[in-house]
Amino acid sequence: MRSTFFYALLISSLCPRVTPHPSNRTIDDQFGDSVTGLKPDFWSSPYIGPWDTQSLGCKQIVAGGFTVEDCPLALDATQAFMGTYSSTTRYAYQGPLGISMQFTGTAIYVFFTLVDDTNLINPTSANFLVDDELLGTFTQPNETDVRYKALVFYQTGLPNTLHKLNISNIYNVSTYLNFDYAIYTVIIDDISVAIDDVNLAIGDVSVTIDDFSVTIDDVGVID
Repeated sequence: MRSTFFYALLISSLCPRVTPHPSNRTIDDQFGDSVTGLKPDFWSSPYIGPWDTQSLGCKQIVAGGFTVEDCPLALDATQAFMGTYSSTTRYAYQGPLGISMQFTGTAIYVFFTLVDDTNLINPTSANFLVDDELLGTFTQPNETDVRYKALVFYQTGLPNTLHKLNISNIYNVSTYLNFDYAIYTVIIDDISVAIDDVNLAIGDVSVTIDDFSVTIDDVGVID
């Protein structure tokens, strides 16, 4: 009975505290989510072909009924986030293309590589949909140089739940897309357990616990 009392004393001395705080995480074009490992899905019509990466050369595409060689722009991959990027060029008659990814959080920020006009026939333009709702459109301004890690879209104030981001071409507009990475903000809980100056005496055994604390970060499962 005495042991039970002192165990109860110990349990009642535990003081759990839950403190929500924001945490930023990244989604790289090729390495994916920095926590979950999920990678973006790059899709395009058969007339466009697969997306290019920083390490790929020329590819064969169908344009105006003819098969032609399409060579990606040579950019400095060391300036891109984690040294990678994914890009493609779409002409108005070639059909749709896009990027899809999911995240759990309250905010999302998207970064492209923007190329100067002298090397680019089709300027960058894109629609941004979160949970199938159009929340933004980007059209490239006149550029005089290559801009790496350029912020092209952001949305804050989202519920701290699972979301899907879709980036797609603007209908009937020729465009060049170069996706680098995204950042999202998720609210996570820190659970702190503190045991302050507890003295236990069980039979002939004496236990003293002074100012001991345990902190557990990032509790929960992110889908």
